[in-house]
Amino acid sequence: MISKIHIKNFVHFKEFKWEKTGKLNIIIGENDTGKTNLLKLLYSTSRAWSKFTTDKENNRDKPFNETLADKIFDTFQPRSNGIGDLVSKKNKSKLEVEIVYFSDSENKQSIQFQFSRDAKRIIKDTNTFIEPCREKNFNSIFIPPKEVLTAFDAIQSTRTEEKWMYGFDDTYIDLIKLLQKPTIQGRQGANMPEVIRSLDKLMNGRIYQTKGDEKFIFSRKGNENYSMSMTAEGIKRIGIYITLINNRELHQGTVLFLDEPEAELHPKAIQVLGNMIYDFASSGIQVFISTHNYFLLKQLELKARENKTEVQCCSLRNSDGVITAEFSDLQKGMPDNPIVDVALELFDQDIAID
Repeated sequence: MISKIHIKNFVHFKEFKWEKTGKLNIIIGENDTGKTNLLKLLYSTSRAWSKFTTDKENNRDKPFNETLADKIFDTFQPRSNGIGDLVSKKNKSKLEVEIVYFSDSENKQSIQFQFSRDAKRIIKDTNTFIEPCREKNFNSIFIPPKEVLTAFDAIQSTRTEEKWMYGFDDTYIDLIKLLQKPTIQGRQGANMPEVIRSLDKLMNGRIYQTKGDEKFIFSRKGNENYSMSMTAEGIKRIGIYITLINNRELHQGTVLFLDEPEAELHPKAIQVLGNMIYDFASSGIQVFISTHNYFLLKQLELKARENKTEVQCCSLRNSDGVITAEFSDLQKGMPDNPIVDVALELFDQDIAID
């Protein structure tokens, strides 16, 4: 699991330090504060380490720095100057990254790398000793804000042996590969059966994998089947979680990155989503969320206070193009942030009208 993050000169971040992450981590802030970029950097590094580990197990000797550079490029898809576009333009210093994993165990690993603005698709500077991950269940999943089930074939067609097209980055490509894996029968992890039941009840049906041209269908209770193009956006998003649980890709040891998971969901569904995310963290899944939704933030704050558990909250602010971060624990209440500010403004306007 990710324990510590230290980044310098990354897009709008002059410096970003997260000294001690938790099981459940929320990143909030207005648009253009770097929430998605931060998630993608953490994901691409984690995914590169997983692939490096698999390559070693299969006697493939591709160096970690090459695997990392490829993953960062395919995740961010920079158009002009390659991965050098990720380096802050406010000074001439290199982008520097240190991400520490499993700091409380004997399998601790610090991954450090840096590159300059002229980097294309090569990272030369990484720390010398990067070992394959020794935590057997380590895994990382990124769920982007746009649902993928309707556009499954279109996404898949952008990345084949014959062609590589811009449009859908690796967060989408990796996700559809995971969703294609078949359902596995047997015991699920702690809290997972309860999560499945609550999501099934919310959807009043189930999304199923099929063997035909249509990869998924939604089956409503009463045996009414619908294609993905005729299924509500919110149901499709929830169906992604259920599929990943049922095919055992989402499990204890996974680092789960959720970019605006509340998109397309109504407040009742967001409440269930908040409970589900909290259950994930309680099941040994580390979660990083980016959001600017008050309902989701409030639901997670209520869960933290009710259960007296730590929920880390990183509030990002953009001041003249420079991003700063403040950290708090939702167990102690809602932090001062733009999401709460707007909610209070609306409340004040309501009172004033009355």
